[in-house]
Amino acid sequence: MSAWKDKDGEVMVGVNDFNDKLGNEELYSAWEDLHGKWSAYAKKAFGANGTEDGSREAEASQTMVKAWKGKKQSQFSLSTNDDGMPILPNLLDLWTPELMDIMRVFITGHYCLACGKTNASVPWAAIADNWASYVSSKYLPPNIPFKEPTRLTHHELIKTLEFWKE
Repeated sequence: MSAWKDKDGEVMVGVNDFNDKLGNEELYSAWEDLHGKWSAYAKKAFGANGTEDGSREAEASQTMVKAWKGKKQSQFSLSTNDDGMPILPNLLDLWTPELMDIMRVFITGHYCLACGKTNASVPWAAIADNWASYVSSKYLPPNIPFKEPTRLTHHELIKTLEFWKE
């Protein structure tokens, strides 16, 4: 679990489960409860309005964007601005799986806005095969192909997310 403040002072939280990568273990299935409690604790620790019982009342006024990865929900939630656009967190010291989750959530948020749906599924392969039909080249970093996040290197993930953050 991790928590940090972004450049605007917003408390961001992340939870990552590697159990499925460690032998035959299963992923933890109750992330929603854990995420809410961790978020409330982190906000309280950073001096933001978290609640002691871990309820989400402090988060009710803040819009979040989440992405689904297969049957497992991404462990990252991104805050959004007033226009509903996802805001990228500080990328320092994040590991590759966390960067993949952030990229997935960020693209899913933009794709949902473009489609006008709250639960749209991103057609990663179709976009990778014909990205110009989906996104203008000015929104993509030079010399890095558009791919599903698990197909990008750590360096490509950082460069892409930093490009979008600017």
